[in-house]
Amino acid sequence: MPCASGGLAAQLPAGHVSVAPRWFPRRERATAIRLVTLANLVGTAIGMVLPTALVDAHGPGVIGPLQLGIGMAALVAGIAYPLLVTDRPAGVPVDLTERELETHGMRHALSVGPFRRYLLAIFIGMGVFKGITQWVADIVAPRGFSATDAGNVGAAMLLGGVIGSVSLSAWSDRLDRRVPFLVAGLALAAPAVVGVALASSLAGLLGAAFLLGFCLVSLMPIGMQYAAEVTWPTPEGTSNGLVQLCGQAAVVYVALLYALRAPDGSYWPGLVLSAVLLLGGALRFARTPESHEHHARATTSSMSPSGTSPSGPSPSSTGPGASLQG
Repeated sequence: MPCASGGLAAQLPAGHVSVAPRWFPRRERATAIRLVTLANLVGTAIGMVLPTALVDAHGPGVIGPLQLGIGMAALVAGIAYPLLVTDRPAGVPVDLTERELETHGMRHALSVGPFRRYLLAIFIGMGVFKGITQWVADIVAPRGFSATDAGNVGAAMLLGGVIGSVSLSAWSDRLDRRVPFLVAGLALAAPAVVGVALASSLAGLLGAAFLLGFCLVSLMPIGMQYAAEVTWPTPEGTSNGLVQLCGQAAVVYVALLYALRAPDGSYWPGLVLSAVLLLGGALRFARTPESHEHHARATTSSMSPSGTSPSGPSPSSTGPGASLQG
């Protein structure tokens, strides 16, 4: 069941990123995306805890009815959603700029340097997060921690992710900045990974796990809005589909962590390498411009001698980079 919930979770985010610009001004979009990310995390946490609790209370026979009930609820929700929910508001003065779906939207997105840097950052961050969540029991066992302690480490990571998604996305919206939060998340995750690898006390281990979840999970809602803004006029669904693809490809990092185990079975070599990669990703992304700065530079470089852009209006005035006051 956790595997199934993880597969569903991987399919959810790209759609809500394409809807957010139609319903919310720019300063509220990362907050809107963070709420869906929060719901995703809460659903994942319930999927990890509830089956075990029900099996302990009622025996393995409860799993079949539980799966059937979840499936029926999902079916009802899937039918009701398109009937009851619209993808755009009626008569609300927010950014409703219509754009044709570009036949070369994916090519355009991949041609944007800041977007490629974000893909690298999300590959590293999600790879580290998935690797640790996959092998958490094996990571902490050589230091004498129990399976219960390993479960608490996973819970601490999810709790940190929930709080990070809620607080940092709102702060990013208020400041109308994305890059500093992404850089800080990568940089602060590095010592957290080292803590998970080497902490000898349960308190230190849980603290490091909380910080790791707080830093890495917040990369998704803030970064997905940044990706949508910086790749304009590529549709949000296309740019964030690439983000999701990169995040799913990071599963190869799970195998890498396993392959890099020390002779005694500990995972510290791979985790220390993870910390180095996170710091490198932070340094690389630190030179990345905000989306409106990127579009301003691109518009300036494409200006004709007469002072007008041959490609039409500036994305900063019409696209996701436009700063709308709600």
